[in-house]
Amino acid sequence: MYGPRTTSQYTSEITKFLGSTSTVMMEASLTTVARMTVSVELTNLSTEALQNARLYAVVYEDTGTKHNHYLVKDIAQSDHFTLSGRSTASFEIATSIQDSSARHMVIMCKSNTGTILQSMLVK
Repeated sequence: MYGPRTTSQYTSEITKFLGSTSTVMMEASLTTVARMTVSVELTNLSTEALQNARLYAVVYEDTGTKHNHYLVKDIAQSDHFTLSGRSTASFEIATSIQDSSARHMVIMCKSNTGTILQSMLVK
């Protein structure tokens, strides 16, 4: 959401999505041998195919400052993929980040329309 809004406007938008079920489930593990790399197992919980979706790995650093706490260091993405209903696939996404100290990662699965279907913090 962008622009000036009151807390109640943000709350009403967020409330629309609470209690809804996700169409995908993700499990992920992070390795930092040469570069920060994430292995993701993605399950399509729906009976319908997930078409032209994409996974994103966002590496960020917590700067610990009073303002602008987080600094994005890299965004890596998978190729577009299609996952049939009730199926599971494995992916590996390597970032350009070699030093993993003080770095964190968030994984997102986005639909072909740009909707974030699932996201998670990977440690």
